[in-house]
Amino acid sequence: MRSIYDLDPIRIPVKLVDGQWEYFYGGGLPIKNGTVGDLVVDRSSIEDRKFLANLKRISKHKILESGTPLLVAVTVKPPLDIEKKLKDHLLPMGSAGPKLGDAYYRTPRSADTRFVEISIGGPTERQKRHDPNEKGGVWLQVEGLIPKGVSSSTIKLPEGVSDRPADSLNHAFTLLSERYEPWRKSHTGNIYDRMLYKESNDKWYPLNVLRDAAIASDEHQFIRSRWEQIAGIISLQNDR
Repeated sequence: MRSIYDLDPIRIPVKLVDGQWEYFYGGGLPIKNGTVGDLVVDRSSIEDRKFLANLKRISKHKILESGTPLLVAVTVKPPLDIEKKLKDHLLPMGSAGPKLGDAYYRTPRSADTRFVEISIGGPTERQKRHDPNEKGGVWLQVEGLIPKGVSSSTIKLPEGVSDRPADSLNHAFTLLSERYEPWRKSHTGNIYDRMLYKESNDKWYPLNVLRDAAIASDEHQFIRSRWEQIAGIISLQNDR
């Protein structure tokens, strides 16, 4: 099975004729059974207003629990001019280091990349006010049935990086970058490429896989199973 990063979509113009989709310029569609794709139409073409509203409905679904470890890729340029207590948090590389899934290499990586482990912490003060029983985690934000991004509770950082948990995944990356990447002018980064979660096969994958949950492959068994649960919940809500 190909990775979601190997997909090579092609746009095919179609027309609905007597309830059947046909090639816009005439004839059927020579596409194999079971093919999954996205139908892009103008919203004015959708006759059912409730169906349209459901497609635009925003929802959030917990996908990782509090306490779940994550890895952050930082670029530590030689010489390692950082404090010893920070160096101690750098994970070994190669065969002794984390097992990385193929999706990790879809983005160009520096030869000076090292990994630091963080973990998902408890809820923020705002999240506590919204739900006193909340324990924290990472949530997938969905519009209709389309995953849009992730948000989180607080993030626990290694000792010496910050005395307090970070308020979000982006905040966690900034704090780590300030300590491990002092050579950078800006300490923002793409968390979907630079942060990794662990799959059921014990390999680590970028958070991009979470954001692309709806087309996750068999390789991403955990997120694929979780997405099926989320899609079922959304479908039930839409039927009410």
